[in-house]
Amino acid sequence: MKFSIQKIARRTFVENPVIVTVFLVLVLIISFSTSQQYFYVKRFNLNEDVTYWDLFKNQTLRWIIWAIISMRLAMYCRSKAQIKDLTVVDLIRYMIVIAILVVINIVTIATIALFLSYLDGIPVSTYIYLTDYLPFFFFDKLPIYTLGYIFLAGFFHFYYKNKLLKIEVRKLGELKSHNLNLYTQLREKNADKTTVLNIKIGNKQKIIPVEEIYWFEANDYCVNVNDEKNSSYAMRASLKLLEVQLPDNFLRVHRKAIVNMNYVEELNFSNGNNLILNNKIEVPIAKSKMKIVKDYFNQN
Repeated sequence: MKFSIQKIARRTFVENPVIVTVFLVLVLIISFSTSQQYFYVKRFNLNEDVTYWDLFKNQTLRWIIWAIISMRLAMYCRSKAQIKDLTVVDLIRYMIVIAILVVINIVTIATIALFLSYLDGIPVSTYIYLTDYLPFFFFDKLPIYTLGYIFLAGFFHFYYKNKLLKIEVRKLGELKSHNLNLYTQLREKNADKTTVLNIKIGNKQKIIPVEEIYWFEANDYCVNVNDEKNSSYAMRASLKLLEVQLPDNFLRVHRKAIVNMNYVEELNFSNGNNLILNNKIEVPIAKSKMKIVKDYFNQN
């Protein structure tokens, strides 16, 4: 159990710089305030019986209350950190929140001090509270409490701003990694796909982008390449070889035909099984290829 508590405490202080910073600042402030008060008490003989430890406990209680109330300021800073650029109105709202928290602080510690005096047998009343306790703590704590909250507001704002920035950077990193993996997969998938055909026509070479080709038709030892106008260009190749080199939108629908499915307009069963292209050319579908064709339509 002791080991677990120590481990939790160590992780809390190491992984949360905000807690460490606020804790150290509080220790310094409490020590300074106690030393300052102790000096004045002894210098002007205000209370001979008071000890440094008595003053330290009182100061610690007041600053613990200050720290507890500051959690509301932290929540407010967290919500405002999502704003891209603070405006004058936002800064005014910050100051209003700080002023409200300071008032709550002073009223709280004044009330506690009155209650402790009552427990010690010191006569108390509403009049004494309003004319003695509240004014004393108001003038004593207003400047330091206000400056403390201003410091915390700036600290919390930039801390949460930095935290949101880290989240955005991490998301961008994950997105970049995802896109890189996707690009690698697509590149590997299409690395061996043909994008253009180089067809020899007489003494010339005709370059045809694959995406402009409507369909291929086997013709003995050649393949007829057909475009939108059904112009046909013969090339020395086989459908079997082309089938593995063409992009995925080209589908083998017949032992004698490969079709660019991007140009298919209709699947017709009225006179056999045919694909009707958008240039009104009909390409027959083999019975063994019907499932492949239907699966393609279902997936797209």
